[in-house]
Amino acid sequence: MGDAVKPETLRSAIASAVAELKSYEVPAECVRLGLASGEEDEAFRSKFRYVLTRLRPLAVPELTTVARKVVDEYDVPALEQILASLGMTGVDGEFKNLIFAANGPKPDIVLRDAVSNRLEIVRNAEYCLTYTRPLDAAGLSWAALVDWWQRTHPTGQKDQPSASQALCARLAESLASPPEEVLFHTYAALYFREGGHALPALIPQVYLHYDPYTAKRRAEPGPLARQRMDFLLLLPNCGGAWTSRLLTGLRCRHLPLSPLSTTRDSRYRLSAHEGTG
Repeated sequence: MGDAVKPETLRSAIASAVAELKSYEVPAECVRLGLASGEEDEAFRSKFRYVLTRLRPLAVPELTTVARKVVDEYDVPALEQILASLGMTGVDGEFKNLIFAANGPKPDIVLRDAVSNRLEIVRNAEYCLTYTRPLDAAGLSWAALVDWWQRTHPTGQKDQPSASQALCARLAESLASPPEEVLFHTYAALYFREGGHALPALIPQVYLHYDPYTAKRRAEPGPLARQRMDFLLLLPNCGGAWTSRLLTGLRCRHLPLSPLSTTRDSRYRLSAHEGTG
């Protein structure tokens, strides 16, 4: 976790954000955020202190959960920046941007702020999905991904089963080969069994590397042989940090899929036995 951000900094940022509400709104908002209830008189004396008092017992993981609920509901750039710095160590340093499931032209990505490593998709953003919530030791479950989908794509799927179906359909649009389709749909079927929403989300077509130029614009092969990984899993880890598993190179010529193995090496490869005949 980002060591530069202290718990008190996060507490103050959350309290400042909630203190922007009316005094009589603060107690109910704290309850919505999972904090202890209180009286309106206390909030009228100091909204900031009301919230800060209820945040005192919480450590960074719990504070991160509360902060995530705040930024999902309100526009709080300062708190969003702090959350970005609290990404867990993963594929290569901090988790900041998960760009995936492109179903159209390649996204045009620029480095908006080189100091804080802030990216921005300036063209073709409508063809891909971007997940920027911080990760904790629980990794990224299907339930968490569906919750994000419901909040960022409010298209009428109020209940979780309908939202799950809609998200599965959208992710499937990005699949690039029959073996990918078999793997994705076989795994996705588990989401709809009892307890399936707690499974790690299988995320397709993830931009792990990015070359701003297309192959057509380069006179010779570029520095990156491959920019997207076929699938990504962000797994829970009892050691206190999430673990990534990237799957790529699905080469099976016959279905069903051959046995798969994964690696956590920086180059991330999927070993698949090629079909014969």
